[in-house]
Amino acid sequence: MFHLDRFLRFSVAVETLQKAVNRYKNACVSRFGLHGMHVTFLCTLSKCEGGMTATELSKSCSVDKAFISRTGTELREMGLVSYVSGEGQPVSGYKNKICLTDKGWEVMREISDMVMTGVEKATKDLAPEILEQFYEVIDSIDNNLTLNPAK
Repeated sequence: MFHLDRFLRFSVAVETLQKAVNRYKNACVSRFGLHGMHVTFLCTLSKCEGGMTATELSKSCSVDKAFISRTGTELREMGLVSYVSGEGQPVSGYKNKICLTDKGWEVMREISDMVMTGVEKATKDLAPEILEQFYEVIDSIDNNLTLNPAK
């Protein structure tokens, strides 16, 4: 019974935290006509000025390429991203890089401020060494479940 209680405590805690993060992200970006799912995509993309391919974004965001394709299309229709060739020319297609447009960078600056405020609010009671330990624990759990999903 101990293992079941431990599993439920862990599972509910992770799901509750994920819901809280999603609510916060949605609240931050709804005025731009965006959803929380766009935040990770845009934040990841903003870290690479030259843009990223769908494969690179997929790996960095831990989502499948179909999600990147759908989200990229939505954000392109909103004027926040464009697809460019290796030479920086506008194109379309999977193998090309996705880049933030000027409008995308403008929105991203505001999102960045909101995200930083959220991180500060969420972690305000945690000492830096505790926060670092938290991230190490999360990484370890992720690695254990990713490398050995059903063992």
